[in-house]
Formats: sequence, C-alpha cells, structure tokens
Amino acid sequence: IARLRKLYPTAQFIGLSATVGNAEELAKELGLKLVPYDERPVDLERHIIIARSESEKRRHIAALCKVETMRKSKQGYKGQTIVFTFSRKRTHELAAYLTSKGLRAKPYHSGLPYKQRKLTEMEFLAQRLDVVVTTAALGAGVDFPASQVIFESLAMGNKWLSVREFHQMLGRAGRPLYHEKGRVYLIVEPGRKYSAQVDGSEDEVAFKLLTAPVEPVAVEWSDELEQDNVLAHSCVFNRLNAIEEVQSRCLGANQSAERVLEKLGEFELVRLRKPLVDVTPYGRAVSMSFLLPKEAEFIRKNIGKKPPRWIAVKLLPFENLYMSATLQRELERAVRGRLSANVFSPSFSSILEELDKVIPEVSPNAAERLFTLYQDFFMCGEEDCTDYAMERVSNMIIELRRSGRHPTGIAEQFRKVYGLIVYPGDVFTWLDGIVRKLEAVERIAGVFRVRKAEEEAKTLKREIEEGRTLTPGAPAAPGRVSLDLGQGGRQ
Repeated sequence: IARLRKLYPTAQFIGLSATVGNAEELAKELGLKLVPYDERPVDLERHIIIARSESEKRRHIAALCKVETMRKSKQGYKGQTIVFTFSRKRTHELAAYLTSKGLRAKPYHSGLPYKQRKLTEMEFLAQRLDVVVTTAALGAGVDFPASQVIFESLAMGNKWLSVREFHQMLGRAGRPLYHEKGRVYLIVEPGRKYSAQVDGSEDEVAFKLLTAPVEPVAVEWSDELEQDNVLAHSCVFNRLNAIEEVQSRCLGANQSAERVLEKLGEFELVRLRKPLVDVTPYGRAVSMSFLLPKEAEFIRKNIGKKPPRWIAVKLLPFENLYMSATLQRELERAVRGRLSANVFSPSFSSILEELDKVIPEVSPNAAERLFTLYQDFFMCGEEDCTDYAMERVSNMIIELRRSGRHPTGIAEQFRKVYGLIVYPGDVFTWLDGIVRKLEAVERIAGVFRVRKAEEEAKTLKREIEEGRTLTPGAPAAPGRVSLDLGQGGRQ
C-alpha cells in the first residue's frame, strides 16, 4: 500500500474493518479520514449455554440447529446455522453426528478440495444445507448468510480465540437482506481446556470474549521481514530518498531504509551508491520469488551442490499429516493421556521412541500401521527423526504427483497404506508452494549460471504442474489435466 501511494499519489484508498480496536490511531497513521459506524443493521442475540460434557454439547447443537431450520425470515429465507469448532477433524465428526440426527450438514475447512468447498458454499446459498461445521476458515472472507452461529468450542487449534477473531466469526449471524435477527450461542463446558499451554478455562474465556473490547491492531516487523520489504521498495524506486519516504509510510517500520539497505548490501542483494540504489540481478530474483534473505542465501549456498528438489523440500517440508480418530483413540488409551493428532508432533515422536511398549497395548491392525509408518518414514538412526520423516513424506507426495496422482488421490493413498489423514487442500497448497520454491531456485541458478540446477528445477516444476514424469527437453502437454499453478512472482 505504501508503494502504491507513492506511485499513484492521486489515487483514493478506503480501509474497511469491523474489528479494529484502535481505528482512530490507524486512520491517523495511514493518513485516512475516520468514518466510524457503530450500528448493526440486523439485531444480534447472544446466549451462553452451560454443558457438562462433550456429548451434552452435541445434543444442544443438534437441538438448536433443528429449531433454527423451522424458522423463516420475513425475506423468505429459512434458518441456517454455522457451527465453529477447534479442528478440521472435529468438523467431520460433528457434521456426521448432525447428519445422523436428520440435519443436512457438511464440514468446511481449508484442507478440503477447492471443488468440494465451492459446492458446499453453493448448496448453503441455495438453502440446501441446514448446517455447515467449520473452523476459522469460514470466519473471514467467505460469505455464508447464516441466521445462527454456534461456538462448539472457543479455541482454534490449541489457542483461545482473540476478541477480534470472535467478533469476526459471530458477525456471520444475521445478514442484511436475508434476516431480521441473528442468534449466537456459546456452548461452554466449565473447566475445559484444549491445551496445557493455555491460561484460563472455557467458561472464563467465554465471558471475556463477550465483554472485552476488541484488541488494537499492532504491526510488528522482524529484521528479515523489513529487509524483504525494503528490497521490494528498491525494485520499484531507485533513489534513496524515495525509498525512505515509502519506508516511513509503512506501519510499524522501526528502521530507516538506509540502515536496512546496508544489510542488504552485505547479502549482495543491492548496491548502495547514494543517492542511487541498484538492485542486483540476484536481489531482483530474490524479491520476485518472495524469499527472505536467509532463504535466498540457503538456495545460493546449495545450488550446484544439492538437487533443486532437496533445496525446495528443506525450505518447505510437508507438515500436515494426521492420525485417524480410531488410531488416536487407541494410542491415547495405550499411553493413558492426550495426544496431538499431527504425526510430526512431539507427542507422537515419543510414542515411536517407545514403540516396543506401545505395540502390545493396541490392536493388531493399529500395531501394523504404526510399524509400517515407523519403517517407511521415521527409521533414521537419529534421536529425533521428525525432520527426516517430513522429508520422506514430502518426497513421497512429489513422486505420487509425478506419477499422475491428483491431490485427492494422494490423500487416498496415505489413507489406504498408512491409515493416516492427509487433506487434499493441504496437498494442493503445499505442491503450489514447492512450485514457487523451485521457481526461486530456477531464477537464482539462472543468475549464477548454474545451468544444470536451472534445468532440473524447471523440469521438476513442470512435472508437478502437469502430473507426469518428463524426459529432458520434453515439450509441455497441451490440454493435460494439471494443478493449474501457473507463473508466480512479485511484479
């Protein structure tokens, strides 16, 4: 925004938000005129229901959703509900439970394939669904005109909701032109915590969320992010005074552009010749690739020594691999404690370290799955094999993609062979990220004339995009089904 305002000084900028605690301060810093609007066009009721257990929570949710489907607004829309919960796995479990109670319910989260998410959105808008069960993915950005919002939990992942997040999510209830009233229910289990690392319990958090003011927006920069931003300024403006002006307009910037440029000069990303700033070909490649300086240095240090695939996977390992609910329950019974569902979590690593003690405590099927998982991914001979396992999983996903598998097929392969959950949306997002890293390797290899690495990165990128193994110099396949990942980069 700061760069745009420098480039187009007569352009108009409008900032909008429903959940800013320090709007006056932000408006002043951004040089905008504040127009506060405190009225809500649709009235909103807020309720707290105390539940003694998880099963009681579910019963309350089913009852509230059924009652809501029987209502019809003056505008002719029947009642529909969004249920917010703390994990993706939980969205599937709750949606299945509500379906078993006669409601038309579906899960919705960023791990689902795009087509599936889009279909759910369309079905909800067409009033073919009674309930969507979701994580915070639906709290921002997606317009579901629900008449009712239910908070099944007040956590997202292992953290309590912030007041800002809470207001964004409850704001989904009661939409203009659809409803004359919205309803919000917090179903609270006193004493409940979702992680040992958080303070307070669900009932304490509920009253804080309902009564506390929205937090102020504060922008904080790390040195690396500031370097990334100043490098981007320098790709657009080549004079130090212009770069300083843009930097001074950036919220939260805590260093002068000149000081940051001196550091960028040490990385050979720019040459500072006052009053001019020259971005080197290496610096331009880094900025176009959205790389932090340390990531760029990692690529530069390893091109020609390590394969581009190794570099890309090291920069972006796949991390979203989960136990099935059945396997998680069995292991929790075996260790008599709670475990994270993520296979790369410390709690799962501790299970594998004592596999000989755990195996006798679980079913033969679970034991076989655990042993296969250990053998294929975690048997590295080191004390901590997590990084090694991530690389093994990452390379398997790449190989499955090169053999023609779509993200949905890759997820199915992990389910069949290992009984593990991989969400297709996560696979797609990760493959897209790997393509971006390979593009970065290709650009930097081109700058330093490491031709072999440049060609290897280009070929692997195309293989992932097209879902096939290429022979060197092979042309792109017209009309072939691909991930449609396209060309990326900062322009």
